[in-house]
Amino acid sequence: SARVACGGARGAAAHARYDEKTTSGARGNSARESLLTHKQLSYILRACQHLDTVTRLSTRYCERLHEQNAIPIIFQLIRSCNRSKPHMEVLVHAVRIVKHIACHPPSAPEVFNQHECAAVMIEQMQMFRDHAEIFE
Repeated sequence: SARVACGGARGAAAHARYDEKTTSGARGNSARESLLTHKQLSYILRACQHLDTVTRLSTRYCERLHEQNAIPIIFQLIRSCNRSKPHMEVLVHAVRIVKHIACHPPSAPEVFNQHECAAVMIEQMQMFRDHAEIFE
């Protein structure tokens, strides 16, 4: 029927637009790499936004971050944030990443076993006590 043909054509068009670089895993890997290599805050913010999305959508990616020892890097990033507006944006996403990983039972212990995990979070909560939306 014409309806099936139309659906097949849309599927073929979607397959033609498919790009391995746009998958969530590839975007997450690229974002993790950006955290390790870039110093410019705009790159770090974009990487955190991607990791926020990927960890929210994929429990497998939460495990992958644990396997690749990325959790200490995220805590280091959280600790390095100051009170500037761009740093607050990075902090929002970094806290969400940690929350997503902590909500996933296999990788949750890794979050809480991080050296000074509680101290880092309490320090940031105290520094940003007038911006509670960061920790929601």
